[in-house]
Amino acid sequence: MLHPRQKNTLWFRIVIFLILGPFSFGLILPPAYAQVLNLPPVGTMVNLSPPYTPAIVAGITVYPKNPLQFDFLIDSGDDRLTGSALKEESRTLIQYFLAALTVPENEMW
Repeated sequence: MLHPRQKNTLWFRIVIFLILGPFSFGLILPPAYAQVLNLPPVGTMVNLSPPYTPAIVAGITVYPKNPLQFDFLIDSGDDRLTGSALKEESRTLIQYFLAALTVPENEMW
């Protein structure tokens, strides 16, 4: 709680002006974000995007004699990744999978 003398200081008034200024300006001039986004007019039918399949972990081979050894089967998706790009994307997907294994079940949402 502010002391009554603190409410009369110049700094307090400046802070209040800096907070209330933008809010009151927004009430006077409505925002015009829709014109910036190049959205179609209201009621216009928007066509579907073409289907896209990203790279995905398609399967996993688990070895019973060594349960910590995995072979991952990666589907390169519509991008048809090859070489180092496929290797980097595979590494990312495998890290996501292994991270998901480490999250406790009660913390999954």
